[in-house]
Formats: sequence, structure tokens, C-alpha cells
Amino acid sequence: MNVLTTKGRADRREFWVIATPVLTWNVVLIWGLYTFAPHGIGSIVEALAVLVFLMMIPDWLGIAVAARRLHDLNRSAFWIFGVGMLARIAQALYRAAPAGPGRYAVLVVSVMATGAVIAILGFRKGDATENLYGPVHPAPSVT
Repeated sequence: MNVLTTKGRADRREFWVIATPVLTWNVVLIWGLYTFAPHGIGSIVEALAVLVFLMMIPDWLGIAVAARRLHDLNRSAFWIFGVGMLARIAQALYRAAPAGPGRYAVLVVSVMATGAVIAILGFRKGDATENLYGPVHPAPSVT
């Protein structure tokens, strides 16, 4: 399992082995930022800088395994950019929406869409034969 590269294929097991800790780490960091960040403009900027730094390596691992998982589904990893753009549009809509139910509806739809993408990558069976991105991932041996 080569976790740092976007080349090749990743089966469902490899996706979950990497994605679960990455998602957990990101949720804990974001929760920590909103819970424990001191108030004030300077302190929020500093907290965001620390957050970005602490999320860089885990997020790269998540992007790399998502790319390899897309390859296993015989899809280009460039789909990640499309999903990322949709996430940025949802964030902009959330920030622009006035306070109230409509604002939280954007957030709920964004979270549901993210969950759908994770479900597709995590549960859909990959190509059973060699494809453009490499041979079939060998099944782990149980001894």
C-alpha cells in the first residue's frame, strides 16, 4: 500500500483504512478550532494557520487514496477537482445566505453530497479486470 501516490489503484479496503482516520482527524481539528479557539481576529487567523498546517498531510493522504479509488472505478482523478469546486460553491452560498433555515439547508445539502461521494468511493466495487490505470489490486491473503 503506497499511500502518498496518486498512481495506480486502491480497493475499498485500502480506501477505508486511509479515509477513516483522515476524516476523523479533520472532524476533531475543526471541532477543536470552533470549541477552543480564543476570540479575536488575530487569534482566529493564527488558529486557522495551525489548522491548515495540521490538515495538509492527512488531506493529501485522502486526496491520493480518492484518486487511486477513482482509478479502480476506471475514472480519472480529475473528478476530484470537480467535487472540490462544488464544495467551494456550497461554502460561498453558505456564507452569502442570510441567517436562518435557508443557510443551514445549504450546509445540510453540502454534507449530504460529501457523504454520497464518500459512499460511492467506499462501497462501489472496482473494475474486476485490468483497466487504464493498472492491474486489479490483489486480495489480501489470510494466513
